[in-house]
Amino acid sequence: MDVRTYDRLTGWVCLALGVAGWSNRLFSAYMDMTRTEAIIWLCLGVLGVLGARSRRREALFTCCLLWITCLVWTIWGWTARVPWPGTVEPAEHLVRILIFIWGLYTSVQTVLRWLTPPPTQP
Repeated sequence: MDVRTYDRLTGWVCLALGVAGWSNRLFSAYMDMTRTEAIIWLCLGVLGVLGARSRRREALFTCCLLWITCLVWTIWGWTARVPWPGTVEPAEHLVRILIFIWGLYTSVQTVLRWLTPPPTQP
C-alpha cells in the first residue's frame, strides 16, 4: 500500500464525514456530530487530500499526522469524562480506529521499504 493511496482514501472519507456532519449532524442512531467534530473531519480530509498530491516524504508525514490524530482523538474519547470535540459514538470510534490501524501499517511498511536495500544482481 502506498502512502499516497492511504492519504487520498482517508482524506475523501474524512471529507465525506465532515460534509455530512456539517449538513445533517445526525446519522440515524450511529453518529451524532457536533460542528466542532465536523470541522475537525473536514480539516483532516483536506490534509489527507493535499498530502496525497505531495512528494513521498511529505505524504508519509501526512499519513503519520492522520493516524496519530485519530489515535489521540479515540483515546481521548475513551478516557475523558466529557470529551471536548463532541459526543462519543461507536461508529465514529470504529472509523478512527480503522484509520489508525491502516495508517500505522502503511507508514511502517513505507519506512521499511526505504530501509531495505535493493537486491543486487549476481
